[in-house]
Amino acid sequence: MKNEIYFDNSQTTKPSKKVIAAMHPFFTEEWGVFSQPHQKGQELFPAVRRAYESLYRLFSAKEEDTVIFTASGAEAVNQVIQGTYFDITLETGKNHFIVGKTDEAPALMAMHRLEKAGCPVTQITPTVQNVIEAITPRTALAVFSWGNGLTGQVLETEEIAKVLKERGVKFHLDASHVMGKMWVDPLETGATSISMSGDLIHGVKSSGALWVKAKEVVPTLLMGGLEQAGYRGALLDTASLAALGEAASEAIEGLDYMATEVSRLRGKFESLVLKAIPEAKVHFRSDFRLPHISCMSFPGCASEALLYLLNQEGLMASMGGGLQQQIGFVLKAESIPDNEALSALSFSLSRETTDKEVEEAAKIIEKCVKHLKRASGGIDELK
Repeated sequence: MKNEIYFDNSQTTKPSKKVIAAMHPFFTEEWGVFSQPHQKGQELFPAVRRAYESLYRLFSAKEEDTVIFTASGAEAVNQVIQGTYFDITLETGKNHFIVGKTDEAPALMAMHRLEKAGCPVTQITPTVQNVIEAITPRTALAVFSWGNGLTGQVLETEEIAKVLKERGVKFHLDASHVMGKMWVDPLETGATSISMSGDLIHGVKSSGALWVKAKEVVPTLLMGGLEQAGYRGALLDTASLAALGEAASEAIEGLDYMATEVSRLRGKFESLVLKAIPEAKVHFRSDFRLPHISCMSFPGCASEALLYLLNQEGLMASMGGGLQQQIGFVLKAESIPDNEALSALSFSLSRETTDKEVEEAAKIIEKCVKHLKRASGGIDELK
C-alpha cells in the first residue's frame, strides 16, 4: 500500500491528538448538562470556560464581543444569513442581500433560500466598485469569504467594509480558511460578524464558531433553550466545544509556524513542480495568499483525470466539491483561460506537512502529468 500524502487540508484537517484527548472525558465522566445547577452540570464549568477563552483569543475578541459555539462553520454562516432575515428583514423591510459569486455552498445555498422567500440577492466579485454598484437602500447584509480555500487568495476587506458601514449594511466574513493560518484582528477587517469551522484547524467536524462585534445585533437561528445566552438553541455539546478550544489553542501557537515553515514548504513544493514541469503554472503567486495553499494548472491534463491518477499514487489534492465550488468555475471567474482553468488543481498543506512529503508529491505530479500527456495529447485547444 502506498504512503498517503494528504494535500487537501482546505476540505478538512486531521484532528490533533490533543483535540481527541480533550473530548474523551465528556463521553465517560463529565457527561452532564452545562446549564444544570447540580454537581454534574457545574463540573463542566472549568472546561467550558477554558474553551471559550481560547476562542476569544483566536478571534482576538474583546470581552464585550460575543462568540457563539456552533456545530459547524456552515451553521455559523447560516445563523448570520437566516438570522438577519428574521431579525432585520422582517422587522425593517431591508430584504436585499449581497454574496460573493465564488463563495462556498453554505452562503450561496442560504442566499438561494432567501430568494425563495422573495429577497433579491446579488452575486458579485467582491471589489469596492462592485459593492458600491450592488448596494441599494434596502440592502441588509453582505457576505464574503475572507480566504479562498482553492486559490489561497485573501480578500482585502478594509475599503469594502467602509463602504458597507457608510450605507448601514451588515458585513459578514467567512474566515474558515483564514483562522489558524494568519493573525486575525476583527476590528481591522471592518466586519460585523466572522465565522469559522473547527475541522479546518485540526479540530472535529462537529464544531464551528461565530464572532459578533460588540453592540451589534446577534442574529439567532436555532431556537430552544437559554444556553449561550439564548443565541443558539440546544444543549451545549461540551465535548466538541472542548475539542474546538484545544484546536484554537494549538492554532494560536502554530501561527508563526504556518507563516514561516509551512509557507516555505509551499514555496519549495511549487518550485519543484515548476522545475519538473516547466509548462505548469502557479496562479496568484504574486498576490497576498494564505501560506498553505497552492493553485496550479497543468495545460494538457484534464483536472479530473490528473486528480484520479494522483490519488492512485497516494497523493490527495482537490478540484473543489464538498462545500467548495469547482475549481474551474472559480478560476474562470478570475478571468483565467479555459485551458488553464480546466487543468487546475488545488494543493493545501498543513502544519503536519514535511519536506519529504513535498518532495515525493512533486515527483508523483511529474509522473502523472507525463503519463496523461502521452495518453491524451492534451486539451490546450479547448475553448
